[in-house]
Amino acid sequence: MNPETFTPYDSADYLKTPEQIAGYLAAAIEGGGADPEFMVHVRDVVARAEAAEIQTRRQLIPSNAKADANKTPGRGSGTTDEMDPETM
Repeated sequence: MNPETFTPYDSADYLKTPEQIAGYLAAAIEGGGADPEFMVHVRDVVARAEAAEIQTRRQLIPSNAKADANKTPGRGSGTTDEMDPETM
């Protein structure tokens, strides 16, 4: 007889949207909200899910878009028309 093998399960892997996270939190509060240790676990699961979502977004944004997002409006190219109120 072959021994059973199990793969790790992490609820955070299945929480992809804010709506899913909100549903998970609601279910956790309803099912075990009075247990502080359980709620700490829930908080950790949500934190992992949010961190994974942020990492995914970072991988999807091209590196040049990241650089453009960090520029201060009105600065960067050195052209005067960026500061011209008529072009704003």
